[in-house]
Amino acid sequence: MPKNTKQDAVNDALIQTFFPVPVGTKYGDGYVSKDLIEALCKLIQLPDPEHNYYEEKLNYLLNLPLSKEMFKEHSLYLLKEHCKIFSEYNDKAKELLKKLETL
Repeated sequence: MPKNTKQDAVNDALIQTFFPVPVGTKYGDGYVSKDLIEALCKLIQLPDPEHNYYEEKLNYLLNLPLSKEMFKEHSLYLLKEHCKIFSEYNDKAKELLKKLETL
């Protein structure tokens, strides 16, 4: 298995910045508590009258022609893990998870 490069770490960190995963997730940074993830899941359900940044990020990814080559190994895994958790609370996350699972 190839050694992680600095570029891989940046990509993993970028994914986790926008799409957090809880402590204990394989390849995760391990700094987002399960309580915080639960709070974020509840927060994304609240209507935002001005702008929903979370759905904007999901729509951006949904509208891209995604391929495995776009992701580093861990980044794709981490994004899938995020979507597995959040898909229970958000239809766009569920849609993205389905799209990611076809890659």
